[in-house]
Amino acid sequence: MKLNGIFTAFATPFDFAGNLYKAKVFHNVQKLDAVALAGHTVCGSTGETPLLGTDERIQVMEWVREASAEGKTLIAGVGTEGVRETVKLSLDASQEVRRKNVQYSTGFLLAAGKYHFKFVVRENQSGRLGSFETDYVVPDIRKAPLKLSSVVVASQRQPAGKKSQNPLVRDGIELVPNIAHVFTPDQHLYFFYEVYDPAKDKSPEPATADAKEKMPPIKNPIHLLTSIVFFNGKVKSFETPLVESRQLNAPERKAAVFQFDVPLAQLKPGLYTCQVNVIDDAGGNFSFPRLPILVREKATAVPGAATGGTGKGLR
Repeated sequence: MKLNGIFTAFATPFDFAGNLYKAKVFHNVQKLDAVALAGHTVCGSTGETPLLGTDERIQVMEWVREASAEGKTLIAGVGTEGVRETVKLSLDASQEVRRKNVQYSTGFLLAAGKYHFKFVVRENQSGRLGSFETDYVVPDIRKAPLKLSSVVVASQRQPAGKKSQNPLVRDGIELVPNIAHVFTPDQHLYFFYEVYDPAKDKSPEPATADAKEKMPPIKNPIHLLTSIVFFNGKVKSFETPLVESRQLNAPERKAAVFQFDVPLAQLKPGLYTCQVNVIDDAGGNFSFPRLPILVREKATAVPGAATGGTGKGLR
């Protein structure tokens, strides 16, 4: 993404009690948007970042994004004063902790390239440590014949509270990525990926007479084909139905979005290699990225768990 123009170093307003001042955030953004600015830099070095907790920084970013005029770019400062951050949790038996599932989310910008991530979690009360390491590739789509995003996998979806520019939010539902790629048979495995700027189909399939009456012709037709294959060793264990896309369903990003839902009850526990097949039939380009998936036995049986189904492709 190229950044051009003037960006404000947005200051964080507080009320007399020391709380974030929402009305002033909206007031300041609307005043600044009246000037020919490209966007805002929020929670930077002049945004009182050292005085803000993680939740407060995220809240300010959300307010600025909500108040900003259409077309403004938001640069979010995610740096902290140290490389480690303590997450304080208010434990409530009715919340996620009851299911032994605590979710922590943060974000940062990375240039295209290969990375090795290490996640470390320490429980301060007991001193117990846990860690996870994985390799991750941020694709350089500028050099690729077929511009394919990273393939995101997840087992959880949750309602998205507000309108968001997050590509993982579709139709009011947010996909929660699973970094470890470890799942159990009672879960659903969700795939998400996008193809950017696919080739224009110069000879699109002609519509039937009934179809012509029901819908207008596609202005910029494309022809993408995709499916996902699961390999256990060298044996193909499962393949989703082939999904075909004839038009962009995220035109604001010039992207064709693909989502798959695979119930894991139909797969035996084990280590799988998932191959994502993407073919741009109009442009003659293709990509077949692979990623590991571990389906492990669940420790205790869950009454009413799903048993069976087929992989569904959603567009």
